[in-house]
Amino acid sequence: MVSPLERINEQIEETRQIKAEAEGEMKTLGFPDYLIDLQLSSLDQRMEDLGKKEEDIKQSFHKEEVIVTLHPESLPSGQVSVRELTLILGGLQDLTDSIANSMNNNKNERGKIPSRILDENTFILKETRAGSFKAVLEMSHSLQESFEKQPEQTRTIEELFTLLNSSDKENELTEIVTSLGSRTIKNYQNFSKAILDLNTSLDFDWISPKESYKKSSISKETARQVYNLLSKFSATEESIETVQGRLTGANIRTKSFEIISNLGERISGKINKDVLSKVAVLDLNQDYSATLMKQTVHYTNSKKVKVTWLLNDIKNKK
Repeated sequence: MVSPLERINEQIEETRQIKAEAEGEMKTLGFPDYLIDLQLSSLDQRMEDLGKKEEDIKQSFHKEEVIVTLHPESLPSGQVSVRELTLILGGLQDLTDSIANSMNNNKNERGKIPSRILDENTFILKETRAGSFKAVLEMSHSLQESFEKQPEQTRTIEELFTLLNSSDKENELTEIVTSLGSRTIKNYQNFSKAILDLNTSLDFDWISPKESYKKSSISKETARQVYNLLSKFSATEESIETVQGRLTGANIRTKSFEIISNLGERISGKINKDVLSKVAVLDLNQDYSATLMKQTVHYTNSKKVKVTWLLNDIKNKK
């Protein structure tokens, strides 16, 4: 995906080439210098504007930010109602809080989220910009911290973008959102409903000094699909199971695994981030003892059941 800096550099180079070609043609035709300068003034202004944008983008790369762009239909570009902004940004904060809580192995909808998790995953509204309406959210962790290690908030945003990018794929969305627990299911359902009620679409840009540039979008139609799907989930059940079997597949990049149990059951799902390094050095087609979280989703007015698995630990079989 082309980053904002690469895109602006392409526009600067394109403008520079147009100016050089236009200047060459006018000189060939014998235009006087004052008329050439007059004709090129608009291109000079565009170069100046692009240069300022380039500097803004370079400055943003020294910080970690998520830019949320709203497209309200009832107001001019650059304006948004306070109600709409509060619902969208508040809903996004609730969603990321529940993802962070889940990644700390607390997937239940009940109970308070620990204050440490809330503090470490707080968004700070740094500024707003025109162009539809852009809200620039700065991460709460320091730049120095982001270079020394991957902050928890960065890992949470990575998981958030994985969730957002699965929104138009029903099976993938079901697997990802259920692995993040019932609180995340509820908050994503509420977030998608807010998008529908406000009749807007959203764009998300993640700019980080360490991670690659990421972008995602939620259209009104996608929000409707997400809301309708998650509304079908009447209940979720979670249980921890120990399975003895053969590890037949493991992909660290996609965080996925496959085990064939001693009873012949083929089990596949996602790998908990905390055991990725352990799984990376395991030999395939060997027997192991795996600790799995089994999540069962029941659909409203239907006998349909969706089961997902999360690998929480794995050890050599004794």
